[in-house]
Amino acid sequence: MERFAAGSGISLTAEYGSDRLACQLLIEPAQLLIEFKDQGPLMSSPAVSQILEQVVPLGTRGKEIDSNVVQIEGNKLLRTEYENVSIRRICSVRSCDSSVQTQDIATLVIFKRAICPKHIE
Repeated sequence: MERFAAGSGISLTAEYGSDRLACQLLIEPAQLLIEFKDQGPLMSSPAVSQILEQVVPLGTRGKEIDSNVVQIEGNKLLRTEYENVSIRRICSVRSCDSSVQTQDIATLVIFKRAICPKHIE
């Protein structure tokens, strides 16, 4: 695993497979290693969208298979399934609309490669 500064106040944690390619990416607000908050500051939705485009460009995701929104503890989970990747974006009570400045809580990217561990739904 590795953790990177991906933008202003945003970190990206990558978990790799045995082939040294990413299996999962977690985009979340930056925090100190010893600090834990129930919910940190919200991230800029346009910034999260930009990071997603850099780490998993549309062309590498494959065909979109399904997309749905689920209400979770007062927040929304936007789950988008592609042929090669699953993107789960948790946003504040509003939708995961990239035109709203600060509303993203966390985003998980799961690569669908045979070498990667299967993620439980």
